[in-house]
Amino acid sequence: MPEVTDSTGDGLDDTLAQQVQDAIDKAKDAEQAAKDALEDAQKDGVITPEEQQTIIDANKALEDAKQEAKDKIDQLPDSTGKTELQEQLDQIGGGVDVPEVTDKDGDGVDDATAKAIQDLINEAKAAEEAANKALEDAKGEDGLITPTEQQAIEKANQAVADAKDKAQQEINKLDPSKGKGCFKVILMRLMG
Repeated sequence: MPEVTDSTGDGLDDTLAQQVQDAIDKAKDAEQAAKDALEDAQKDGVITPEEQQTIIDANKALEDAKQEAKDKIDQLPDSTGKTELQEQLDQIGGGVDVPEVTDKDGDGVDDATAKAIQDLINEAKAAEEAANKALEDAKGEDGLITPTEQQAIEKANQAVADAKDKAQQEINKLDPSKGKGCFKVILMRLMG
């Protein structure tokens, strides 16, 4: 008496159908892995080049798994089983959208925010240089400082304090990260 090879009556050999089902399940897992990679990358609000590459690789793994399942399905004879397997495969998405890199240096700070803070620090440096020049100009050759010169120096010093304060406020808004620490060190050196 021969063994039963189509226990479901779907027109497919059970072993072959299971191999195709395994390939479809692999594609489903790959789809979930791509979604997870995107979700993990977005947790901190920035996308590093490495995170972007992980998402690209996950999408590629999904594409490869879907193609493998499709190739197996294409080899099956026409049957209700083949149709059902194809419908399962058709339910699997084509991957996730790959986000743009927003943190090229991986310091945990969005590049646009980092640039804005660096610009503020540069403004503070420029204000400090202007204050030093105002002092040197005021001293001049005679070493004497007039009330007008003193006022110019005070105004320049206030501009330095304001610029540093503005930069510090923006740094304080950052979540603790390597980038925040780096900006604090730069600003501390400027203040010191």
